[in-house]
Amino acid sequence: MEDARILIVEDEAVIAMEVKSQLQGLGYEVTSIVDNGEKVIKRAEEDSPDLILIDMRVKSEMNGIDTVEKIRKKFDIPVFFPAAYQDQKIDSCSPKERMVNIKL
Repeated sequence: MEDARILIVEDEAVIAMEVKSQLQGLGYEVTSIVDNGEKVIKRAEEDSPDLILIDMRVKSEMNGIDTVEKIRKKFDIPVFFPAAYQDQKIDSCSPKERMVNIKL
């Protein structure tokens, strides 16, 4: 089985590099790291990742949720929001966007 190809969307370089290191250590291929919602659309088209890990609060014209809406309209790529907090905006958009909010 081929390793999953993952696109990381994170605007904090130190966090992005740590996530990349952890994923590669688990055997995954990181296709790209981008730091804003606008760039992820282009990279998703170029890289054809199997999964996109996206910071919900990425600093750009489009936040993570807006970016996912655009990705879902254009591509069939699963998206995962890793988050260490509960956010009302994610809770309220989950059914409409078919997102699953897993609280640990």
